[in-house]
Amino acid sequence: MDLRSKLYSLLAAMLYAGPLLAGLTGAPEALVAVFVGIFTLWIVVMRPAIWKAISTEGTPVALALHLGSVTLLQSLLVVLCFAMGRGVAVLMGATLDIPAILPVLLSAAALVAARLVWQPQTSRDDCFLDEAIQTRNDIARDGAPR
Repeated sequence: MDLRSKLYSLLAAMLYAGPLLAGLTGAPEALVAVFVGIFTLWIVVMRPAIWKAISTEGTPVALALHLGSVTLLQSLLVVLCFAMGRGVAVLMGATLDIPAILPVLLSAAALVAARLVWQPQTSRDDCFLDEAIQTRNDIARDGAPR
């Protein structure tokens, strides 16, 4: 595992630590929506090839359904992390005395830093498929590949 992969893993852990810490601080449940937005943005920003494929080959309904399913899954993850933080706070009998904005900043900073560390690229499979489609189109048009 190279350094960039290790940094990416650390930043992903920071992303999940945000709602966990928010639960530990006793932050209001309204912050769950903010974390859902950050988590969903993480998926959108870190995996652009998925969105490109759906938007070019699919319908707007398919794009909306995919975004809805991603948001639902991220909502479940955020609620789970937030609830775990609340559970630990209840077991400790006290909450952490830090401002509620710090966990939000932690997750948001992880998103920004992860995008700087990890530049998503198109996969080799996508390039191979593009070449295969181009060759097929050339054969259909000219009778021979270029």
